[in-house]
Amino acid sequence: MLLERVKLDLCSKELWALLCLFRDVTNGLEIKQCLTEHRIVNATILNASRLVSRFHVLCAVNKACLEEERGTMKAKTLNMQIIHSLGSTTNKSKTLQEFSVSEDTKALLVVMVEHTEQLSEQELGEIGLLISGVNVSMDELTNITDVCNVKKYYDITDDELSWSSLEDAVVTRMAVRDVK
Repeated sequence: MLLERVKLDLCSKELWALLCLFRDVTNGLEIKQCLTEHRIVNATILNASRLVSRFHVLCAVNKACLEEERGTMKAKTLNMQIIHSLGSTTNKSKTLQEFSVSEDTKALLVVMVEHTEQLSEQELGEIGLLISGVNVSMDELTNITDVCNVKKYYDITDDELSWSSLEDAVVTRMAVRDVK
């Protein structure tokens, strides 16, 4: 299985993020049902077409882990907090709808946060068996991104992109979301 392990250095405890990307997914509805029925509990599964870059994802993961450590999470679980951290607004329903798996989802990113560098083979195997799709390198994420939908969700204009990158615009909106 192609996956990427990234050490999360912002938290006081040693944490690792595992990122595993799939394209050409054919069973989005089945995966959504598994998530709804809590048959997948140790992973966040995201609609990868809404993600701009590895940095975009890791900003959300780091933010969620810091909020968990500080006791300031707005969601009940770390997995839901990761999804919430991707949002440009505090509207949890809108963010969940945007980044969650749906019947039409053709690309998925699996994110797992672990306290050790080694993940259990059982957990990896279970998720790998669940997803009917092609496991690809994280470098493929930029080819999967639906730029039009990302711009629409984060309210990014072409004028803004003339002086800033899409990644910068997205991450800035995530960062200032909670500023009042």
